[in-house]
Amino acid sequence: MPGTANAGSGGPDDASDRYRPGYELVAERLLNYIAEQNLLPGDRLPTEQGLA
Repeated sequence: MPGTANAGSGGPDDASDRYRPGYELVAERLLNYIAEQNLLPGDRLPTEQGLA
């Protein structure tokens, strides 16, 4: 398809080029935060303002 980057390449970037609802992006960022901070079950997350 003209004007489309990676069209039909089948590469790893194909998944990131598709539309993703906001809730999926938020969930992914929360999971990354939890992993980076080494949080355990029962640990508290920062407030919404703190996460923003």
